[in-house]
Amino acid sequence: MNRIKDVVEKIIENNPLYSLAMRSGFVNFTSLSKSIKPTVDSMLEKDVKLNTLVKILSSLDVYAGSWDRQSKILKESNISMEYRYTEIELDKFPDEPINFLFAYQYRNKYRFIVQDQNRGNMACIRILLPDHGSDVPGITFTVAEYLSVQNIKIEKIYRLDREILLICNHNIADTVLKNLTDLIIKQ
Repeated sequence: MNRIKDVVEKIIENNPLYSLAMRSGFVNFTSLSKSIKPTVDSMLEKDVKLNTLVKILSSLDVYAGSWDRQSKILKESNISMEYRYTEIELDKFPDEPINFLFAYQYRNKYRFIVQDQNRGNMACIRILLPDHGSDVPGITFTVAEYLSVQNIKIEKIYRLDREILLICNHNIADTVLKNLTDLIIKQ
């Protein structure tokens, strides 16, 4: 049974949704067991009874392992904030270089997040993770979920290797920064 428990813990730890469900306490163990059973069976190369998985899941400590790793990475991160960003949309990629924070293609148009001192009404909060932070799953999800629980609306969230970029209205930027600081420091 120990080996089965190890496999279940590894599956939960490496899946942010499963980890969040376990941490929240609002989880149907039978439903979760049905979801992870094919993976458990495949990893162990044998058929594991559903009741066994339910028993293991219900005995797990409100899965702290993944959160401990995420928490450690967040504590080692740097946060910065810049104001006066706006989003522009162009039909084609510009021939002339423009200074942009982020660009993406959406519905055959190009969108750019650019700094604009006159029209900028968005703020960019940047979380720079340490070098070893890019291989820990669920950090971006944890940040987004935490802000959602605080009823904070983030317009866009981007993850680029070690950077998490949060784009929000400049009116709530200080609140976002305060809540992120609480998440990282007071946890």
